[in-house]
Amino acid sequence: MDSMEHVMDQILNPRRENADQILEDLGLAGFPTREQVHQEIEAKLLLPPDRIPDHWLSTYQVYVCLNPDTCNC
Repeated sequence: MDSMEHVMDQILNPRRENADQILEDLGLAGFPTREQVHQEIEAKLLLPPDRIPDHWLSTYQVYVCLNPDTCNC
């Protein structure tokens, strides 16, 4: 039984003595610290993304005018 099957078995057939280990394996062992919550909010909502999403590229290509003399901008 590999690691993933072992974790799934523990979830489907839990034993009380394994509860802490199961939660830790799933990344649910405890509450995040206030600093971790603030860092995650900052990273997701306040800081600009590292790059523009690929699906936006076609929209920007339509509106970018490379030669102002020939564009109707």
